[in-house]
Amino acid sequence: MSNEKSLAIRATKNQSRAQSGTLLLVTMSKPYARDFFVANRWILRCAGLWPPEIQNRAIQIAYKAYSIAIFLFVNCFFTASEFVSLYYTYNSRYHLIKNVGFGLTHLMGAVKGRQLKDILAVLESEEFHYDSCKEQGFDVAGMSAAYKKTGIIYTILFSMLAHATLTSSYLPPTLVALAIARGGEKQLPTRLPYYSWMPFRYDTPGTYLVALGYQAIAMFSYAYSIVGMDTLFMNIMNCIAFNLTAIQGAFLTVRERCARRVKGRLLTPDRLHDSEALTRILKEEIKTICHHLQTIYKYGVCHDLENLHKYITLAQVIATLFILCSCLYLVSTTPIISKQFYAEILYMITMGFQLILYCWFGNEVTLKASFVFTVTFFSLTPHRVGGGIGDHVINSASVSYKGVIHCRIIGEILENFLSFCWCAVSGRSFDCLTPIFTVYLRRKQSVLSSNKTERLTEYYFTVLALEN
Repeated sequence: MSNEKSLAIRATKNQSRAQSGTLLLVTMSKPYARDFFVANRWILRCAGLWPPEIQNRAIQIAYKAYSIAIFLFVNCFFTASEFVSLYYTYNSRYHLIKNVGFGLTHLMGAVKGRQLKDILAVLESEEFHYDSCKEQGFDVAGMSAAYKKTGIIYTILFSMLAHATLTSSYLPPTLVALAIARGGEKQLPTRLPYYSWMPFRYDTPGTYLVALGYQAIAMFSYAYSIVGMDTLFMNIMNCIAFNLTAIQGAFLTVRERCARRVKGRLLTPDRLHDSEALTRILKEEIKTICHHLQTIYKYGVCHDLENLHKYITLAQVIATLFILCSCLYLVSTTPIISKQFYAEILYMITMGFQLILYCWFGNEVTLKASFVFTVTFFSLTPHRVGGGIGDHVINSASVSYKGVIHCRIIGEILENFLSFCWCAVSGRSFDCLTPIFTVYLRRKQSVLSSNKTERLTEYYFTVLALEN
């Protein structure tokens, strides 16, 4: 929030420079960071969910065959065998809880689907790229690089946690089986790291290693699909936050950036009004910014995300809450000196990190969106309203007034994450319904109460525009 305030203060102090009527030189800005979602694409390619851009026919056919094989083996055969295994473990509370937790994790990874990829084209569109205005602190190219770096860091970190969880489960039994195969005196484990129905016996070191590989292929494929889709959704919210920050800076520096494109004087001879050339460029630029804002808010990204993920996120949070509670139970019943104890700890940390990523980046979008209304109001000054520009700013102000909270049922904000963690730690799993319905009723009340405020706000902006 401090960055946006400092940007507004600098814009106020430096307006006189652009109003002086002198010619300003056009400076070339650095380009935006390209391929914002590069890390997410590579992870999803490993899961068979994102074809490569290379147009080589052999590569495309090979990847298509790989995707079909992964889908048939992992999503169809192995997932069905996981649910079949519940029949064989219902007498063991430990294995039943563990299998239900993993089944929920894999099920949520499968239902998230591929609709998120359709939103990327809007967020990466060059139509909404702006020139930087570094003298006022608006370095949009640097901001895009910083946001891209943040997304890559958290994507890699989440991927490392997922790999650490699986490695900690598969490495110890693999080493034991290899030691026995070389003539060691250790006893072969009787179970695999994760219980699932197997089509063959694994009572020898060789068959046990084959069973480990058979199961690990499916588990790592699950990890790639879950990490890929979750981090893609997280990075989309990260990109939305960047777009909202860019919109704020574009509004605050619109006159200074437009003045660079004028090849004549900036003011009329009486120095009371903007020149026709500057007014025309201002109008087109503000139209672009308003269209960008409406695309992010209402007609494109946020609207589509809420429609696609409002119920999926609800199911995600409830499933994650159950998984966290089950992990706490499994940790409490596992000896602290056993290898399984640390595997359960890593799995619990990974699932908690997954939920906090959703809440953290959703909270960033909420905070950025809450400041857009103020910036839009600040942009509505006399020299920006003329020439029919005020209508576009008024419409944008009415769109941005409500703000953004993902999603409609569960706002992905940090206070809800703390509520869910408290429910998990206290063991009162059914208390999760309290924050869920509290947030839902609070949002319904805010929507009803905001209608009158919106009418007053639009009326105030209309009067202000007419006065100017």
